[in-house]
Amino acid sequence: YYATVFLLQFFMAIIFGIIVFISTIMIDGISISLAFTFAMYVILKQLHEFTRKYFYCNSHDRYSYAFCLDSIFSIVALSLIFILYYKNVISLFVVLFILSLSLAMSFFSVLFFRKYIRVRLIISRRILREVICEHWSFSKWLLAQLVVQWVGTNYYYIVAAAIYGPAGTGALKAAQNIIGALNVIFIAIENVIPAQAAKIFFQQGSSSFTAYIRRIFIWGGGATTLISAVIASTSGWLMPLVYGEVYRQYAPLLVSYSIYYVIVFFSLLWRIKLRTLEFTRPIFTSYVFTSIISLLIARSLIGHYGLQGPILGMGLQQVFSIVWLFMACRSKMAEVTV
Repeated sequence: YYATVFLLQFFMAIIFGIIVFISTIMIDGISISLAFTFAMYVILKQLHEFTRKYFYCNSHDRYSYAFCLDSIFSIVALSLIFILYYKNVISLFVVLFILSLSLAMSFFSVLFFRKYIRVRLIISRRILREVICEHWSFSKWLLAQLVVQWVGTNYYYIVAAAIYGPAGTGALKAAQNIIGALNVIFIAIENVIPAQAAKIFFQQGSSSFTAYIRRIFIWGGGATTLISAVIASTSGWLMPLVYGEVYRQYAPLLVSYSIYYVIVFFSLLWRIKLRTLEFTRPIFTSYVFTSIISLLIARSLIGHYGLQGPILGMGLQQVFSIVWLFMACRSKMAEVTV
């Protein structure tokens, strides 16, 4: 199975790289070398990400290997970028080349762990066909969901930019970048929880699976709420500390984002539960409805509540999504436990 998925990932990465190369080279002022380097970065990023996910999926004792991959990439990339920055020879081409080189070094470092990788590079046409069909059956909804999600979320920023100009959008993004520290928790959850939840569900049954999700709900929700509360309570000096005194007036945005990210955590957990059950259509439909809502109310919310409007609108979307996904989870769990 892993060998088959890696083959699919490899060819998908090549296809993405070709698309990026062709589309980039059509932009005026972009050289062939820059377009090629960008395409290589995309290919290597996909392969690097797949390798990380393999180590997360395989077993607990291989989390350290995923950490090694990230460490090699981060140390090499940051060191070279800082050195070349201080030598004043930094450019877009140089950055992309360094990132591609760092990803390549990280990806090929897997050779040091090859004795721990239990993958036989034997491809069966039957298994290949089965894997493609199985993946497509649930990933098609996730693919559509990503497109709809991008439209629904970014529309608020587009409307905010139209009404308040770049400064308003910049203030929203500035506040979001600070609260983005919570993404550390979210990324950890995305890396670890889906694989472990799937194992528990298919090896130990639905009751153990529900108990596992409940523990994540309590501990992850508690950590997210605690960090959000700390950031919200210190927003008055945190915004000017990071961005300067002129941004002190935007501190209330940081408070609103803190509440919003707590809601996002619980929405994320329900999506993970549905992905584990391979029941992804409700994830797509929830984003369809919430995106329609955003298109209808975005201008009104921003007009009435100012820059708080986008955060309020996205929060309402997440609340609706939680209710929708909760109902879908309950229905699916009743089905699988029968």
